Amino acid sequence: MSERFVFVMSVPVGGLEKLVGSKLKASKVLSKAPKAFRDELGDFFEDEELGDPAELLQEILDGKPNKDHAYEYGRLVEVVSCAIGKRLDVIEVVMTYGMPKGGDGCWNRALKLIGLPLVAKHWGADNLFFPWTKDVRRSVSDWPIRTRWSPQLCKQLLGQLETNWPRVLAGLSPKVLADAAEYADDTREELERGLKRLTKCLTKAKNNELVLVMDGSQ
Repeated sequence: MSERFVFVMSVPVGGLEKLVGSKLKASKVLSKAPKAFRDELGDFFEDEELGDPAELLQEILDGKPNKDHAYEYGRLVEVVSCAIGKRLDVIEVVMTYGMPKGGDGCWNRALKLIGLPLVAKHWGADNLFFPWTKDVRRSVSDWPIRTRWSPQLCKQLLGQLETNWPRVLAGLSPKVLADAAEYADDTREELERGLKRLTKCLTKAKNNELVLVMDGSQ
């Protein structure tokens, strides 16, 4: 079964940009991330023959990012965000992966239909270009999907999620949720569970940015 996971991190505003050219030591930055995350990253880079994560991060910290390493840098976003901030949650996109006309984030169409248009607009948005700016977006790998929500946007999204969308979701047509009717209930439950977890993440964001990394099946 195809599946995705959305890793949600709380990061100080501008924290990622401050790392570029900071001359910090990669080993010191990575040491601040939980060991389990570092080990997982190391195993992935080794399995995929992507090189040494610390050496790649050091290129960024030295202010010399290499466009040929755009994909590898994208893979660093999660662990670096955990190092300078905190991972809040992991949201599953398994049953909801196959929602008809779901959009880039799988949930986008359903979010609009349950009265969450702002969440739909920003869920799964590819708008985090670390270590570059959007001016060189074409040079940046588009997977995993990396999303940044400002503190102001987080407050707006939280306000929308505090409406009575669960009632609307409960009445949503099974055809919107799944191609096969037998999967509709499980899909509905996963979407509701995911949105409630997202709401908790937004509540915890306070005055920080949220960084969301959507990974898994493409």
